[in-house]
Amino acid sequence: MFRLSFKPVFLKPVLLGLAALSLLVAGCAPGARGPSGSASAPRVQGPTFQPGEVVTMALLSPQSSPNQGAAALGQALVNAARMGMVDLGERQLALKVYDTAGDPARAAQQAQAAIAEGADIILGPLFSAATKSVAQVAAPRGIKVLSFSTDSSAASNGVWLTGFLPEMEAQRILSYARAQGRGQVGVFYPATAYGEAALRGAQQAQRQGQTQIVGSGAFQPGFNGVQ
Repeated sequence: MFRLSFKPVFLKPVLLGLAALSLLVAGCAPGARGPSGSASAPRVQGPTFQPGEVVTMALLSPQSSPNQGAAALGQALVNAARMGMVDLGERQLALKVYDTAGDPARAAQQAQAAIAEGADIILGPLFSAATKSVAQVAAPRGIKVLSFSTDSSAASNGVWLTGFLPEMEAQRILSYARAQGRGQVGVFYPATAYGEAALRGAQQAQRQGQTQIVGSGAFQPGFNGVQ
């Protein structure tokens, strides 16, 4: 039996910042589609850019969040984005940082401030609740959002997710297991929203005939829970 274990995994902050900046360049192209890929969905045309025109990016990050882990990750994202700007040496990109404090309402306020100050595109926020709040502000203005969330429900027309989606991760792992002749799988996942999403991905893979789940169990995050 193949045992499938899930825990949240974050990219190195520098790589994440560079990936976000790379996606920004692609997202600035006129006519880019949102996650749905539907041409018939209601759309607001975002800004288009001329060669040589400076594109202003607003980075929404929870630097002062009361959650120390989120605050540390938020600061790492800011550092990575700034390092990415230096490494790219791209004079057509300008970066402004806005602190969301890990609060969805403040994230929406900061998005409004960023747009008022000329933001052409928004990087972040980090979490899904804040992403959904920001989307309500950005969508009517046609401002594209590149969120770092891993929650697929946060994606919408004009909002892209740059984080790894646990549902897709689970399906790819199980597809590989099946290719290796491991058709019976046990799923061991954290009792979190991330873990529940991973379980749903595994169950979807089972419905598609990729594998057979013979057992599953949740654990509380942390060493004691795993033990």
